[in-house]
Amino acid sequence: MGCDFFYDGSVPDVETQGKIIEFVRSHFPNVDLCIHPDPDTKYRTRFGPAFDDSKALYPFDFYGVIPFVSTGILEHGQFIFDRSAGGCLVRILKLPDSFDVPPSEVISGTEDGEVVIMEGGYNRELGGDGFALLLNIVKLRWWPELEMGDDYNICTTVGNMIWQYGLARKMTNEHIDFETCMDLLVREHERRHPHISATSGQSKPHLRIIDPAAMHRQIGDLELSVRTHNCLAAMHIDTIGELLHYSEKDLLAFKNFGRKNLAELEDLLRDFGFYLKNE
Repeated sequence: MGCDFFYDGSVPDVETQGKIIEFVRSHFPNVDLCIHPDPDTKYRTRFGPAFDDSKALYPFDFYGVIPFVSTGILEHGQFIFDRSAGGCLVRILKLPDSFDVPPSEVISGTEDGEVVIMEGGYNRELGGDGFALLLNIVKLRWWPELEMGDDYNICTTVGNMIWQYGLARKMTNEHIDFETCMDLLVREHERRHPHISATSGQSKPHLRIIDPAAMHRQIGDLELSVRTHNCLAAMHIDTIGELLHYSEKDLLAFKNFGRKNLAELEDLLRDFGFYLKNE
């Protein structure tokens, strides 16, 4: 079971947007910065959630983090400001085939010349403490009006820990990077919740850090059974990121893919901090 994060609001100041995006990128290695094409370029654009047939020409002036896999863009894990709308947070569901942000693979399932966007941001993680910390730091340093939340109130819990542990002042310092902030929180958490002997049947409270770079790991490099490897190859699933597009039902519908293979993949994803797509 994973955790869905939702974050929303607007930052009109372009300089502040840049600081936020550069900080967010430190949590999302190997993703692309959406800075092309020129803002004067306009695409037919649809706005969610109530899509209809009306498509207006809209200036492409978005700035932010967009995770890519070979099958296209990932909806979850985006952090994008729509500068044409006064710096509102959005996420992009579809880009035109001609869009020129690396990687250069054609984005499947799109109509040339059309962009589809949704309001607000959305991220999905298994543990989520790392992303909750990231949102709280953004709120502390640059964006006090940031609206954020999640399925399990992790954002609130981590935010309370920052204040209770006396770390707010340190984390407000822009010279301290994300990894250092996480280390400060983890060490203080462990100091206040010392290890309890394993004989008691209890374990030490801990924070789990998710590594988004794992999305780009090649399936062929992972320790899986031959049958599972062959099934994924036949489905043209080459990376962990591509696997995240599939649900249990999708995989089980494939020929020769059974419950044993499913359990093997779920164990693998759990090790990296991910889980399969919800139905």
